Amino acid sequence: MLVLTGIAVALILSSITSHVYAESKDIAVARTLFQQRCNTAGETIKRTVEDVDGLLLLKIRSRNINYSQQFVLDDPYGRDLTGDGYMESFLGAHHDLPGHIERAEGRIAPPQRQVGYMYVDASDPKDGKRYRYTGFIEQPGLKDPRYLKGYFRVVLVSSPTSEPAPRYGVTYEDISTADDRRYWIAGSSLKVIDLLRN
Repeated sequence: MLVLTGIAVALILSSITSHVYAESKDIAVARTLFQQRCNTAGETIKRTVEDVDGLLLLKIRSRNINYSQQFVLDDPYGRDLTGDGYMESFLGAHHDLPGHIERAEGRIAPPQRQVGYMYVDASDPKDGKRYRYTGFIEQPGLKDPRYLKGYFRVVLVSSPTSEPAPRYGVTYEDISTADDRRYWIAGSSLKVIDLLRN
């Protein structure tokens, strides 16, 4: 069973790093601002939808990671999964990797619950076409001696599609302000949208 939950999350990160020399007044301001952002962060679920096979990714994450441009209001969470990894993370094959299954043995998800989607669609900015991405798990060491046996990976497959677009889309946006970034605070909103009803 697939469950899609409509959420809007504002997650805030604070990283006043050791290479940033801040006055104690600045640190106090940063802590206060960070706490204010945390107090307004949260999740809103408007409705839950079952039996969703696929999603439309309204934005895909860049392959380039912003390591040092503090004031660029981009995706603050783009470091965890970039490019194809972002698309893979939505697919059932990604969640069926042996490492994920082993971590789930503590029964984070009930064993009968399917996690992940059969496909995701996304537009390629290079050609403007919508592609459908699916994935499968392979063990390359069975055929290629350069890989260890027991190593598994997801193989992402994409092809242009003229199938109807999925009803539900996922997007993110940076909700930081210039003041937030001045104090090394970043925030993001993640939304699941019913594209039929907006």
